[in-house]
Formats: sequence, C-alpha cells, structure tokens
Amino acid sequence: MSEYRDENLTPFANQTISLVSSLNYGLSDNEILYLRKIDDYIEEDNAFERFDALENQAGNQLKALVTYSIQMVTISEQDISENAKSNELADILVSLNALVTDDEVIVNENKNVERNKKILASVRASEDYLESLRILLPAINDFSAHAIDVLDEFELEKRKVVQNLDSAIDKKYGPAIEFEHELRLLRNTYYKTILALSNYSTSRDVKFIEEARAIGVLPVVDALRGKKA
Repeated sequence: MSEYRDENLTPFANQTISLVSSLNYGLSDNEILYLRKIDDYIEEDNAFERFDALENQAGNQLKALVTYSIQMVTISEQDISENAKSNELADILVSLNALVTDDEVIVNENKNVERNKKILASVRASEDYLESLRILLPAINDFSAHAIDVLDEFELEKRKVVQNLDSAIDKKYGPAIEFEHELRLLRNTYYKTILALSNYSTSRDVKFIEEARAIGVLPVVDALRGKKA
C-alpha cells in the first residue's frame, strides 16, 4: 500500500451539500397557488411537461453532486490501497453518469466523451487517491458548468409556468374579480352619499345636497330632485 498523504476533504463536501441545499429552483407555495384545478384554462397543451422534465434533470444533477462529495470523503477514509480507492471513485462516477444522463432534456453538447474515457482509465490506474481527484477535475468542471446551464434553463421555464398560471387564473376568476371590484365601487359610492346627506342634516348647507347629487346614486338623485335647502 502506498503512503497516503492525508488531506481533509470533509469541508469541501460540507460546503457542496450546503450550497445545494440552499438552492431554490422549485415553485413556491404562492406560485403553485394551492394547486387549484385550472388546467382547463391554460391554452398551451402539456404546459408543465418541460418544467417537470427540467426539474427532474436538475434534481438528478444535484443528487449526483452531493453523492460525489459524500463518497469522495467516505472513500478517502477507507483502510484500503490507493488504487482500490481510485477504482471505487471511478465506479461511483460511472453510476452517477447513468443517473444524470437518464431522461435528460438538455444534453451537454460540450461533453468530451473520449477525453472522459481517458480520464476514467487514468483514475483506475492511479496509485494516488488525491492525484485521482485532480485528474477528475476537468470532467467535474464540465459537469458543473452544464448543471448551471440546466438550472438557468429551469428558472426560465419556471417563469413561463408562473405566467401560464397567472393567465389561467385571470381567465377563470377574472369575471368574479371584476364583479367584486364593481361592488366595492358601489359600496364606496353609497358611503360617500350617506356622508354628504349626514353633513347636510347637521349643517343644512346646500353644498352637501349638490355633493350628493354629483355622486350620482340614482335613487338619491331622484329623491333630491328640486330640493334646494
């Protein structure tokens, strides 16, 4: 077994997990709008299909990142040879690659398959675990860049979903909201009229009669017809 140069990888793993857990890439409770049944009011067919697919892809990528961080530390602490550690790391990467490429919506066009095969072969041949981690950096960096692209696209799709929901709610509840608004205006009009008549009753100032007429509540206007004081 080769001499192992101790390097504490736990802080890196903890930072990665903390970063991933702080990401807010889903819909909030307000944006979901209590999951009201408004599908019939959304004109676009399968309006949430791409959102769901991107959410699944982003979720798989974040799971892979967290898993890699945890396993990287776990493997480093095992009492096995450096080469055995490197091969376990390679096995983890192979399994995670299957996870992140399953049903992916946005394919990584910049992924260098041949280079990654060579990197994986170098890792499996390595007798130095820390060197294996360094060998993997180009592939890990490419993965991270692609994950950011997916999250950006997911955020754009999220905004589109919210716009569709807002439009559907306006379509479904718009008439009721407009009616309620008219009722509020009518109530305020009557309040203003009552206030004007109350002021007239206490002051007998004809200006309050004119104010009540100007407000335009028809029954009041009819009742005040011809009244001057």
